[in-house]
Amino acid sequence: MNLNKAMDYARHADFNKESIVCLCKWQNNYCVFSLDYLQEESENWFGIEYLGSKLLDAYSVKGESYGGEVIQELTDDIIEHISPDNLNFQIYQTKVDTSLIVPAIYHQLLPDFILDYERVDDISFYRHQVDRTLNLINRPAN
Repeated sequence: MNLNKAMDYARHADFNKESIVCLCKWQNNYCVFSLDYLQEESENWFGIEYLGSKLLDAYSVKGESYGGEVIQELTDDIIEHISPDNLNFQIYQTKVDTSLIVPAIYHQLLPDFILDYERVDDISFYRHQVDRTLNLINRPAN
């Protein structure tokens, strides 16, 4: 789902039990964009946490946090990493742990498709598997 639909869903999400996340590859970085929503008495606030790394250097992680009350505030900041049109969010029935490295998050959210990075012997095969999985989950719906 696009960012606008993800923000609509976030207003009613139970972030203790689920996550709204975009997993993708962008400019040779493997990325995680995690959307959160905070509702207080007088304001609503959306946040996106970005994590990105290369698979060969998975422990060198770039990260940013973006926040805003409306979509324009989020997209004005996030555009430095990715065009908002390229974000495709999915709902995962677990709380994402953004303190993990990117491959570990991929395994946490997609354990049946992505191997545990710590157990990988063949990084070339692993990269191929991750790329295929990302292509599958980000394929446009017909």
